[in-house]
Amino acid sequence: MNNAFALLKTVLLITGYLLMSASLTVAQPLSPEAEVPCDTAVSSNIPLNPAGNEAAVCTQRTYQLPATDTLALRQENYDTIEVEAWDGTTIRVEAVVVARRATDEAAQSDVARITLNRADAGAASTRLFAAGPDSDAPGWWSIRYRLRVPAQTTLDISSKNGGIAVRDVVGAHQLRSENGSLTYRLPTDAGARLRAETENGIIETTFPVTTQGTVSTRYLEIVVGEGGPESLLTTRNGNVTIQRTD
Repeated sequence: MNNAFALLKTVLLITGYLLMSASLTVAQPLSPEAEVPCDTAVSSNIPLNPAGNEAAVCTQRTYQLPATDTLALRQENYDTIEVEAWDGTTIRVEAVVVARRATDEAAQSDVARITLNRADAGAASTRLFAAGPDSDAPGWWSIRYRLRVPAQTTLDISSKNGGIAVRDVVGAHQLRSENGSLTYRLPTDAGARLRAETENGIIETTFPVTTQGTVSTRYLEIVVGEGGPESLLTTRNGNVTIQRTD
């Protein structure tokens, strides 16, 4: 009986995995609608090279995507992610791509190999991630993102080394950073349920907070306005700031 149950469980797990895999389209590199050189001084990456003995190449690419209910973005390298609501009916991505190597030629070659890729999980969800050359010393690359999305887009964003800032986007979000601060600004009339956590940092909010029991600056649950979608904001090394839009 136990063996039969174990076999059935295994079959169900495999079936679920296959169904999930079938719903994901093959990741495809996106073609930017525009690309222009940018000043390396505007990239927050530049101070990460204290020796100053490397060459840098910086380019800004703009992408336009159909809007979806859920937008996922993974940042595996350095730099920040900014997301803001707009009145447009599409998703606009501005990506500042920086590569640093020993020579201009090597840095330019790395930039040409860096792509922004898209994979959809059904018609209602889009996943974005970057791919490029190995970034071990003596060179590395990264992308700073600035996104414009419809106000009701649900966000699933994670960053390995960089902060995340979201403004006026209302939904059941998941914002996670390993090494970076999180800033979440809500429209004046929006309602939400928020859970914020940090291991090495503090949580700050301009909203009134009613507490029971122990007060912690590293964990906070609050209801904003009349309540609404529940969002999770977590970082390991960084602060979490929650406030109304100025």
